[in-house]
Amino acid sequence: MRSHLPKALPQLPVLQNPLSGDQASITNKNKTDRLFKTFFPAPVEADLEDITTVIYPIPIEINREVSEEDVKAAIVKFKPDKVFGPDEISNRVLQCVSG
Repeated sequence: MRSHLPKALPQLPVLQNPLSGDQASITNKNKTDRLFKTFFPAPVEADLEDITTVIYPIPIEINREVSEEDVKAAIVKFKPDKVFGPDEISNRVLQCVSG
């Protein structure tokens, strides 16, 4: 009876691939490396040689700068009691200070 002792932390079993014949991963670092290599392998470079008929459209150039009036007009349209972004400044505050 071990009710007075704290519960043992869960342990990941020893990892070994019997087909590859490599060493067993015993330490947490080795287990982490093995799992990382298994589940997040290096990406394979795509072979694009067989794609010869693609015609890309000419990119559209937009040379419009955002003015102070554009920003004010956008702020007015915000719902006042919403908060966007990590600064947690409410839209109501932005609307009050933008005049």
